[in-house]
Amino acid sequence: MNQKQRLKKLEKLNAQENSFLIASDVAARGLDIPGVKNFMHYQCPRSVEIYLHRSGRTARSTSEGLSVLLISPDEINLYRKIVKTFKKDKEIKDYPIDLDYYKSCESRVNLAKKIDELHQDT
Repeated sequence: MNQKQRLKKLEKLNAQENSFLIASDVAARGLDIPGVKNFMHYQCPRSVEIYLHRSGRTARSTSEGLSVLLISPDEINLYRKIVKTFKKDKEIKDYPIDLDYYKSCESRVNLAKKIDELHQDT
């Protein structure tokens, strides 16, 4: 997208309550989107810097936010590296998951994976 199109899409996003944005790491920096309360990483960031930039979309100034990191077994080493950097290995806990809810999320995660694969091929 050219810059004009990006700005127009961001204006539309900001104008709608309860909207969401799916973006690559390109969007992790340089976008000022006020009022972001939640951020979900569906791929484990490859570096702590990327994790910070992505998660920094939430909880700006005095507001609170939640950053959720979904990881697969093959991403555990990346996750451990992030945890070790923050020296939080004893404090970060697994988020309790209702397995009935998991099934409804699985189709969305699979769709996100397909989108990611398509972008890697281009």
